[in-house]
This record gives sequence, structure tokens and C-alpha cells, in this order.
Amino acid sequence: MGEPAVPPYDAKAGKSFVRAVAGRLQKAGPFPPPDSILKKVACAIARVAVRRLVPLVALVDSDAWPEAAMVARSLVELDITASYMLTADEKEAEKRAQRFLKFEVVQRQNAIDRVIGQKPDLAKGTETESDYLKEQHSLAVSEFSDLAKSASRGWSGIGIAGMAAKIESEVSRRFFDLVHRHAYPLYCDYAHPSPVGIRHAWTGDVQPWPESLTWSVPLFSGQCAVRLHNFASVVMGVQQTPSIADLEEPFGSG
Repeated sequence: MGEPAVPPYDAKAGKSFVRAVAGRLQKAGPFPPPDSILKKVACAIARVAVRRLVPLVALVDSDAWPEAAMVARSLVELDITASYMLTADEKEAEKRAQRFLKFEVVQRQNAIDRVIGQKPDLAKGTETESDYLKEQHSLAVSEFSDLAKSASRGWSGIGIAGMAAKIESEVSRRFFDLVHRHAYPLYCDYAHPSPVGIRHAWTGDVQPWPESLTWSVPLFSGQCAVRLHNFASVVMGVQQTPSIADLEEPFGSG
């Protein structure tokens, strides 16, 4: 199977493309009420993807490419999370969704422990809530024994790179390989306080950001949002949104 090509999109075409994707996804009907944890998580991730794509459109229309890259990074990571979770077999996918939700209490407990460790007086008056949280934390850890120990690597315990490597869909793995080689490390540079991340604000810089942002941000963000909506559609057993190829006409306009 050949290497997927990276089309030479220009800035105007990229803006038109991602605007068309956002418009199409906003018009998609709501999902039916989820009746499992897996479906609940899949639908929530799909809704978040659309909500992030809408402000991304405003950013690229304003030529705020570094800021748009930060939103694009979050969409890529949402896609990796969903792909790792939802391309597994049904039983394993449900287990991963359960782990994903259980991780919330670990995050909250860790945050409270850090705050109280620095300011013990803040613990006064929160005993009831703290006891409830500790109980939920114990239940979560009893179900997933490594959840707390591996918390520094996120809900999966293996981090973004680890999830990407273990995705069971070849199509998804090839897509993320393409994104990583062409865009993801650069998106991270803008999301973190690095010299590359602030270079676009230097006075007198004639090339404030890499030209690749003008095609990679709209292309990969739009693809991620459509993929996330389609993941939820498959899990929910409803019609998927039209594919990227169906957006060819609006892609060339605007």
C-alpha cells in the first residue's frame, strides 16, 4: 500500500476546506441518547471536536496560524485517544472507555493532594467531599490497579505516543504517521513555551511561521474532526457524515 500523498494546498484553499468541514459537521443531527459508557465517551469526544473546530476556523480566517496549530494539536490528540479506544474489539473498547472515565477521580485526587500538601488549611471544611473522592479513587484503582501509578502518562498509562503505536486500525496508524512526520511536533512547539513557539512574535521576522501550517492545520484538523464524528456514528449505529472526498466542491470555493 503506497504512501498517502500530501496535497499542495494553499492558504485560501485550506481555509475553504476547514470551513466546509465545520459547516457540515454543525449541520449533522444529534446522536441518540447513549446507553453505554463507550457510547457516552464517543459522543462526547465527537461533540468536543466540533466545538474546537469552529474557533479554529475563526483563527485560520484571521491568519492566526500558530494559535490555530495549538487547537489542531488538541484535535490530533483527541483523534489518537478515540482511535486507541474505539478501534479495539468491543469488549476491550468498553474497558478502555471505563478506564478513561475512572481517570477523572485520579486527576482530582492528585490535584487536591498537591494543593493541600502546600496549604494544609485548605483541607478544613472539605472533609465530606474529600472522603467521597477518596472512596471513588479507591474504587477506580481497585478496578484498574495501575491507574494511579501511571497517572503521569495520562488516562491510558502509556501516553499519546504509546496509544498511537497500539492503535489497531492500519488506516488510523498510517494517518497518524503522516501527521507526526509533517505537523505534530511543530504544533507542540507552539503549544509549549519554546523558542520556536514564540518566534512568530519577534519584531522584524520576515518569515513568522512555517508555510506548512497553512495547509497542515486546516487539512489535518478537518480530517480529525470528521474521523471523530464517524467513530461516534459507528459506535452509535447511525449514518456517518459524508467523507472528506464529498467536500471537494466546497473545498474549492470561498
